[in-house]
Amino acid sequence: MIRMKSRLLLLLFSIATVASAQKTVFDPLLDPDAIVVATTPQVEWDNSYMWYPGQLAAFYQQQCAAISKARSVYVGYPGKFNAASDRTYFKKSIKLDKETTIEWDGPSSSITLYVNGDKKETPSNKITLQAGKATLLYEIVVQDSLPCIILKDK
Repeated sequence: MIRMKSRLLLLLFSIATVASAQKTVFDPLLDPDAIVVATTPQVEWDNSYMWYPGQLAAFYQQQCAAISKARSVYVGYPGKFNAASDRTYFKKSIKLDKETTIEWDGPSSSITLYVNGDKKETPSNKITLQAGKATLLYEIVVQDSLPCIILKDK
């Protein structure tokens, strides 16, 4: 019984010592040597990214495997994951009533647009289409990112 009381007192003493040692909390806002770094403004679009089912899970699995490899630790993940694809296509047939500008973006710098089967060189990720029917085919090639695309809504 005396041993338990002494252990309890030792535990309480160690907790009190640790708690009193951390009275001062570092606050970067009060540090005169702290430098405020301005963030770059993000352009917000009205739409959200799109990707194929299973690609997001495969991308997260690829990220976890890379982190695990960097730590030199094997981490097993249960479940079934689709194999990561480095090339993805999105195809859409549209009918435009008037001349329309289409803009897109994605994590990959390699997004190629084919309009009615013709490859369009568009370094600014923007193209103006004439009125009428058109078939758009986006080819996305990625290495270590999610093969997805976002279209700007106008």
